[in-house]
Amino acid sequence: MQMKQDLLNNLPFDVIVNHIIPFTYKPQPQKLLRDIRSYYPDYQMLENYYTFDCNDTILMRDILLFCNTINLSNINYDNFYSIMRRNFYFHSKTNSFISIYIHRHFDCTYMKFSRRIRFYWGLFTPRERTAFINRHIISVLQEN
Repeated sequence: MQMKQDLLNNLPFDVIVNHIIPFTYKPQPQKLLRDIRSYYPDYQMLENYYTFDCNDTILMRDILLFCNTINLSNINYDNFYSIMRRNFYFHSKTNSFISIYIHRHFDCTYMKFSRRIRFYWGLFTPRERTAFINRHIISVLQEN
């Protein structure tokens, strides 16, 4: 926090007033606002189900399965890469780069499952989150 404050203090007043402040008042697209509003309640539902009935390992497996499939019978890794490209860092990267990066940084033991799960969950659209909840939570609860 101190570093951010130091950077802000070193910016010219003109830059703050004419470039930063107007950006903070710029209205955001409705689609983005709906996405932001739906993220937390959807994640809470996910967390409640998997915390009590399953665990983070199963949730991670279900998320990766969901990313890799269009429907339950077809595995489509291109779908996984298109979801990953929603992240600005991966936007113009090749499939092999994304794959290597994910294996090096996400398949390691030092990164908590919750952080990985939130990363993937944040890349889903509200419609994909709803589809995931319907497929992996509601349909399972209806079977029981």
